[in-house]
Amino acid sequence: MQFSAVLLATAASMVSAQQFGIIAIRSGSDIQNSAVYSNGEKLVIGGTYQSTDYEVKDMLLLANGKPVQFGNGANIVDSEGAGTRDIEVNGQDYVYVPKFEWTACPAPEGADYVYTVETSSVCGEAGIPFAPRAMYKDEAATEEKPAETEAAPVETPAITEAPVPVPTGGAVVTANSTIVLTITDCGEGVECVTKPQPQPTQVEEAPEQANGAAALGVSAGIAGIAAVAMLL
Repeated sequence: MQFSAVLLATAASMVSAQQFGIIAIRSGSDIQNSAVYSNGEKLVIGGTYQSTDYEVKDMLLLANGKPVQFGNGANIVDSEGAGTRDIEVNGQDYVYVPKFEWTACPAPEGADYVYTVETSSVCGEAGIPFAPRAMYKDEAATEEKPAETEAAPVETPAITEAPVPVPTGGAVVTANSTIVLTITDCGEGVECVTKPQPQPTQVEEAPEQANGAAALGVSAGIAGIAAVAMLL
């Protein structure tokens, strides 16, 4: 039995040694989930928040390394001997202080905080009783990352080549002739079709000698007709 008690005490001290913050739990009140922090003199709620790390060490509640003395209020003291002992964080993560009822009492006028942490007898009906919950620093909230979606592939329109027309009319297409294909009629859901756009082709003229021979033949024919007419 004694061995079990030692194990439990050791386990409790290991849990209590973790640093934590304290929030006030009082459903329906204006202090619900508000931070309970040290202003260097006492534990307060509301106003200008000052970062406070709590831990339970040797059954003392330390606020930023300084002991807290619970009585009519929750005051910060310099000496560990003056601090309240037998403090622990229970299995539901609430800070338990013997013979002390956590109460938020309205702060004095002009204070830079809204409530002071007192016991229930200090401010009577004006006080708001609450449960002090420990929020451990290693309790990190998991954030869900948005699922990454792949972009849909972009479809390129198919290009259909139209047959290249062969020039007619006796024109001769040389190696320098070019035909430009232009893409037209590309609409949504419609297949793109290429239409030929021929550029002016270079047509080779008949050689001058051939033209000269043709002209000479015509002249000879005319001269022959004239000679026959003279004989008649």
